[in-house]
Amino acid sequence: MSFGQVCVDHVVGTNYSTWAFQFELFLKGKDLWGHIDGTDVEKPSTFEKSQDVGFSPSWAVLDARIMSWLLGSVEPHIVTHLRPHRSAQSMWAYLKKVYHQDNDARRFQLEHAIAMFQHGSLSIQDYYSAFLTLWHEYADLVTADVPIAALSTIQTIHATTRRDQFLMKLQQSLSTQAILEQSHGSSGTATVAYAAQGRGPPMHSKNLQCFCCKEYGHIAATCPKKFCSYCKKKGHIIKECRIRPQNRQAQAFQTSVIIPPIATSATHDSPSTACSVPAPLAPDYCTPEMVQQMLISALSAMGFQGNNSTKIWYVDSGASNHMTNNPTALCHVRPYTGQSSIQTANGSSLPIAAIGDASSKFTDVFLAPQLSTNLISVGQLVDNNCAVNFSGNGCVVQDQVTGKPIAKGPKVGRLFPLFLPVPDFSPLSSIKSFACNNVSDLSMVWHRRLGHPNTQILSHVLNSDLPGNKDRYSLSLECDSCKLGKSKTLPFPLHASRASHCFDLIHSDVWGPSPISSYEKFKYYVTFIDDHSRFTWVYFLRSKSEVFRTFTEFLAYVDNQFSTSIKTLRTDSGGEYLSTEFQAFLASKGIIHQRSCPSTPQQNGVAERKNRHLLDVGFVCYDPTLHRTRISRNVIFFENQHFFPVSSSTVSSSSTVVLPSFEQQFSDLHPISSRFQPGIVYTRRSRPQSLSVAHPIYDPTTLQMQSVAAPSVRRSSRVSVPPNRYGFPSSSSGNSISALTAALSKFDIPTCYSHAAKHDCWRQAMQEEIAALEANHTWDIEPCPPTIVPLGCKWVYSVKVRSDGSLDRYKARLVALGNNQEYGVNYEETFAPVAKMTTVRTILALAASSDWPLHQMDVKNAFLHGILKSAPRAWFDKFRTTLLQFSFRQSKYNTSLFLRKSDMGIVVLLVYVDDIVITGFDSALLGQLKTHLSESFHMKDLGSLTYFLGLEVHHSPSGISLNQHKYASDLVATAGLQGATSVDTPMELNVKLRKEEGDLLADPSLYRKLVGSLVYLTITRPDISFVVQQVSQFLQTPRHLHLAAVRRIIRYVQGTSTRGLFFPVGNSTRLAAYSDADWAGCADTRRSSTGWCVFLGDALISWKSKKQDRVSKSSTESEYRAMSLACSEIIWLRGLLAELDFSETDPTPLHADNTSAIQITANPVYHERTKHIEVDCHSIREAFEARVITLPHISTDLQIADIFTKALPRHRHCLLSSKLMLVDQPASI
Repeated sequence: MSFGQVCVDHVVGTNYSTWAFQFELFLKGKDLWGHIDGTDVEKPSTFEKSQDVGFSPSWAVLDARIMSWLLGSVEPHIVTHLRPHRSAQSMWAYLKKVYHQDNDARRFQLEHAIAMFQHGSLSIQDYYSAFLTLWHEYADLVTADVPIAALSTIQTIHATTRRDQFLMKLQQSLSTQAILEQSHGSSGTATVAYAAQGRGPPMHSKNLQCFCCKEYGHIAATCPKKFCSYCKKKGHIIKECRIRPQNRQAQAFQTSVIIPPIATSATHDSPSTACSVPAPLAPDYCTPEMVQQMLISALSAMGFQGNNSTKIWYVDSGASNHMTNNPTALCHVRPYTGQSSIQTANGSSLPIAAIGDASSKFTDVFLAPQLSTNLISVGQLVDNNCAVNFSGNGCVVQDQVTGKPIAKGPKVGRLFPLFLPVPDFSPLSSIKSFACNNVSDLSMVWHRRLGHPNTQILSHVLNSDLPGNKDRYSLSLECDSCKLGKSKTLPFPLHASRASHCFDLIHSDVWGPSPISSYEKFKYYVTFIDDHSRFTWVYFLRSKSEVFRTFTEFLAYVDNQFSTSIKTLRTDSGGEYLSTEFQAFLASKGIIHQRSCPSTPQQNGVAERKNRHLLDVGFVCYDPTLHRTRISRNVIFFENQHFFPVSSSTVSSSSTVVLPSFEQQFSDLHPISSRFQPGIVYTRRSRPQSLSVAHPIYDPTTLQMQSVAAPSVRRSSRVSVPPNRYGFPSSSSGNSISALTAALSKFDIPTCYSHAAKHDCWRQAMQEEIAALEANHTWDIEPCPPTIVPLGCKWVYSVKVRSDGSLDRYKARLVALGNNQEYGVNYEETFAPVAKMTTVRTILALAASSDWPLHQMDVKNAFLHGILKSAPRAWFDKFRTTLLQFSFRQSKYNTSLFLRKSDMGIVVLLVYVDDIVITGFDSALLGQLKTHLSESFHMKDLGSLTYFLGLEVHHSPSGISLNQHKYASDLVATAGLQGATSVDTPMELNVKLRKEEGDLLADPSLYRKLVGSLVYLTITRPDISFVVQQVSQFLQTPRHLHLAAVRRIIRYVQGTSTRGLFFPVGNSTRLAAYSDADWAGCADTRRSSTGWCVFLGDALISWKSKKQDRVSKSSTESEYRAMSLACSEIIWLRGLLAELDFSETDPTPLHADNTSAIQITANPVYHERTKHIEVDCHSIREAFEARVITLPHISTDLQIADIFTKALPRHRHCLLSSKLMLVDQPASI
């Protein structure tokens, strides 16, 4: 069997139907279609393969050959998606699933494309080919499920329909002019004005199609089956209907007319017909009635009918004037009194019957009844201050003054047609508008000139006895502008009734988005208002999609706190309330949902007005000079200015300031004592530039106020109790507002002693530091030897904040200038007790799994507890000795971890410099330990663990979550990206950063600072480990492209600032690991990237993304090195868990997706390609043989460590992030 090359088009997605048809014929010709439709399946071999020459290829060989043909006939980017498939049938099914659309949406799309398909500028051949392609695809889609017996009939019907549609669309683009010529009944007029343009002869009347009844042989103007959709009668269409109000306006001009008489008549003969057209007469021979009758007779003799196709005008640079043959295309028609005529291309002349206007810019248009088409004069447009632009796309007429387009049309062949709207006037009404003294027109003009007065005033003006005014008018005006200007919205009825009980009716509305997000990224809020009590609940939202979740929480709150349920919910028709999920939930709870009508917010007025109450808050301001109060919403508070003046003298107790009670009238206010200067109340919207508002605690005036007695103020002795008429709990939001204010404030941290000494808070902090130094006997005052140069010292100031950003305490430290020390002279060893972050996460995961309490303690002046030389090392030695004396032992796997076991359980202590975390099962021993440490050192018990080294710890019944929300927000502010748009992935797909690409940064300090912050952020954000590892490689010479990559990471962090690790309750304590590598991923060094992660049950406790230290010759080698590094971490974690009484008896599974690397580990056979791999990498073999690990194979799609080796698309990045147990914690405002 011989096989040739497959000759089909490459599939690119849009040509799948053609490609599939060609490929199917090719395979059927080779008798291999059974591999695709499943009729030819692989049979088990029952004999050895023959070595004869005539041996036929096996089924697998043929299937592989079809697969190679498939791969060769698709685009390269599609080949990547076909790699996982191992059979030709699977590949075909995948391509059909992705590119073949056989649903209703595709059918509608094809029907719409066929209906809207136009000939345009295509040739007949291209037009027919494109039209046929759409029809073939549509026919395949429609006849997919039709029985074979009925297929021929369906195809015949489709063929007829296809022919009709093709001819109809062809007529619309090519035969418009022919239809016009045939409607005038003159073949000779084809030579008039545009004979040189190449128009063919007109179509015969039997080929004309009526657009009303769709029948051939006549046009719409003479159709006997015309039907009016307005009055439901036959014989006319809606534009000719006399009952229609718009058409009756045209009949308002039927008054007596005065037009100049017409002169002698002339006869004009055409080649095919001869009609008598009246020529202009002398003014003394005809009456206006005769002129009207002669024009009607002339139009009837020419057989003119108002066809809609006459709205087409052709732009002609050879025409001296605009001209048309249709009086319905004109308004303000007046008789032509000149002697000129229209000279055509064949030398004949056409008479001009009248002059009219087609629009405001197309004026003075000649009406020539025997003209074959409508012409636009380019010269006349230029004289009317119009610009005409011709291009390959068409023609555009613009106003030269305003630049606005007046008319435009396409380029059809070598002609430029314009489509002008046809005025809604019948020929008779156009003729009757010849009058120059038309009463309705004159009265309307004066009605507009005089400012739209009423009919009585206008009639009085027009009929007044003014000089030269001899006419009398009877007016009846219908001015649309007056009607619109005097119209008003009808009022909505007032409903004074309310619900009889609480929660019978709840009003709700969503406000937003706010132009500026809050500190916690909130942009919306939703209100729930009880109709009976008008009590309001406000919930802040980040997006409208949170409305449903918020309502379920509010419903649960009502049910739990008030033991009742909501009966009716009234909202607007916003999409956040109309989701399927929301409606199904309301139906399941039996809650009636009342929705307001569109564009009628008055029906939800309670909630709409509440938004005004919340946003437009009015403050009562008191002016002590005028002794008056005023209410204003434009108020700015100056926190560092006081209402009462500050004086060092003692204030007399007799001086009493009486502040007004709002229950009194403003006129009854008592004056203020003159010894107090009045304060200033600003009600301006903008803040003065010269006034800087600082934090109140840093103002010296504020500090002095602490020692001055405030003036006595007479207050009421009545105790104010919040109303509780309806049983609602009264809650104060003062704490949350204070915390938010503190979080948003910028602390003014002094940089020198002179600045700090001006503030009591910093002076107190310095006094505490000096007292601690003296209490610990940190120094002895000695005379300085003459040969010794003493080290200087300086004050360092800082503030300690809580997890919500609020102030905890002020810190002042007296430090030696260690930068002047020399190694070997002033110091020999340096050390600080720093816990490994993997240990911290492991302790938190065990505490969550075993429900251990977590306590936090802080050592005050930790370094002062040891000798001053090598203070961190000395402090840790003293602290370790104290714990060892208390029967604790130091861990072998982390020197900062201390353990003690008792009969009740184990107690764990973890120290990070001077921050201590204590947990364990023995609560009694925990208390004894805290007491012992407080007696040995100056300690501060911080209670439950909530904020540790910038890590925010959130406790919930389901587990413990760990994030760095505040740290991430500060990082975004440092980068200046608070208002930037967040992104879904930290790095763009297929982006390879290079060392020498792009321009160098002028100042790399910001880049290094941002990257260092991102490295610390990876403590709780494994989803950015790979990208941070990438940008960390360019710290020495960063470039602009590298900074752009860092900014993208920060934009991703901005949108996920509350995301962090989650450690569930009752979690398993078994280890599981995943390992992966990206071979030769570095574009500069071609080194591979290693990625691995280790789980404790479902909790992620350890991970790594790192570039390997040497180039791997194969992907197997890179995977093998990654597995070896992951194995080392597993061995260390197993030892740590064993010390914590969580020993691992079973081997730990290390999942990998490279079968070759697994085989090298499981079968330690010498191989030529692995002899260069170092001995340290082969330690994984020893662990595998010792049953420390197992190596199960995992699919690439399920490889979690893939996120640590490369940038991923959005959907896969989100999927793997969720598998890493990364959750979003709601940030409290």
